[in-house]
Amino acid sequence: MNSLEARVLDRVIAVVDDKALLLSDLDSLEAKIKKQPELKNIFGIKDADRDSLFQHLINEKVISVSLDKVDSAVSTEDVETQIERIAKSNNASKEQLIESLRGDGLNIDLYKKIVKKQIERKKVFDQYVRKTAAPISDSELKQKFSSSASSELQLELYSLKSSASNKNKVQKAIETFNTSKESSALAGLNKTDLGWVAPKQLDKDFQEKLQSANANTAYGLIEKNGQVFLALVRGSRKGSDDQFEANKENIRQQVLAEDYELRFKHWLKKQRNELEVIINKS
Repeated sequence: MNSLEARVLDRVIAVVDDKALLLSDLDSLEAKIKKQPELKNIFGIKDADRDSLFQHLINEKVISVSLDKVDSAVSTEDVETQIERIAKSNNASKEQLIESLRGDGLNIDLYKKIVKKQIERKKVFDQYVRKTAAPISDSELKQKFSSSASSELQLELYSLKSSASNKNKVQKAIETFNTSKESSALAGLNKTDLGWVAPKQLDKDFQEKLQSANANTAYGLIEKNGQVFLALVRGSRKGSDDQFEANKENIRQQVLAEDYELRFKHWLKKQRNELEVIINKS
């Protein structure tokens, strides 16, 4: 197919304000995620069906309209600094993070474009959402801390590099351990002993798997940063006042992040209702 034929076959499938969304945009995103499923998490997409991808692209156009109204300039230095922060939050150097991404077959230039979009999104977030958030008192944090089914978990993480065969190995390990309760089921997996931790200290993906965790039980699969994990809960206990004080600021940041995410979703929905969004998928 020559370039002229491609342009003829391409068409506008939605317009947000004055920004057009093309069929080729949707096809391109779908192809990228089929080729590299880990992009789903990086893009912040829960479901990879075609309609969900379409809605994601419309949301990105809505955010783009708002970006036009704020100072959204993002420099190369901003992107590199953010990648360093991401690496540090995962207990890795920037070089180790990039090497891990390359090992997963992820194009580094594409990853930098994604990080740039994340920074732009944060600018919209700060302008329209964060400034409206109310502070959270210590008493509210204590209530959330105390209401947890188990305030602390004795946790071990087991992992392998993400691949189809390794996902099967980890899934098999989960099933075998939960049936036999024998540690031999975890042989061959890389182990990290986290000790006693508050669930709020964990990454969101781990929190979701451990919402109603039971002792001596394995949970997963969890895909993160080119690795596939299972989380093994050895025990659980209620947190003390000392434990609350030690983890208070971590809990505060997690509660704020959840609150901001909810506010952003509400803001996004409001913007979609207020802007002229024309859909032409037929």
